[in-house]
Parts: sequence; C-alpha cells; structure tokens
Amino acid sequence: MSQAIRFSVVIPHRNGSDTLLATLAALASALDRSRDEVILVDNGSTDDSLARAAAEYPRTVIIQNPCNNGFGRACNQGIARARGEFLLILNNDALVPAHALDEFERQFAA
Repeated sequence: MSQAIRFSVVIPHRNGSDTLLATLAALASALDRSRDEVILVDNGSTDDSLARAAAEYPRTVIIQNPCNNGFGRACNQGIARARGEFLLILNNDALVPAHALDEFERQFAA
C-alpha cells in the first residue's frame, strides 16, 4: 500500500539554473522521498534550468509554461497539481535546512 503524500513543495521558476540547482540540492536533504513531492513550475525559461533539473532530480514533477505567466499563476498551477497534506511554496533561491520539513510537520500536526 502506498503511503500518503506529506508535503508538496511547489517551486515557481524562471531562469537561473545554478540557483535552482542549489535550491533543489538543499531541499533534497530535507525531503522524505517516500512521502514528499517536488513540483517545479517553469515560466518560460530560456536557459538550461529545466534540462539540468530534470537530469539531476528526475523525480521532480515539471510543469513547463511557454511564457512567463507570473509568480501567482505558477504557484496556482503547482497547487492544482499538489497531492500533499501540507503545501510549501518555495522560492527558487531558497536554501531549506535539512530538518525543516520534519519540523514543519511537527508544528503543523500539533
């Protein structure tokens, strides 16, 4: 039986592959891959962001927009796709500490 999704982490993004990959690397240490999902919503990036993210983090769900639809719309697209009990909107330049999602869960579930 499959375990329920705990966190859906939605990352709106447009260009800046090195910054995005640093965010995904930090997030990877905070995730429980059996219970968390990452949804990357790209707003028409013209660099190699998506290719690099897909290659290095193949379990990341990628929604690719052909143009810059804006931060709010990208967030809403990710939220519509999210399956988690908890939702985290994460900027594409944020560095999440390794214990962050576990601590959020403790606080939110209390």
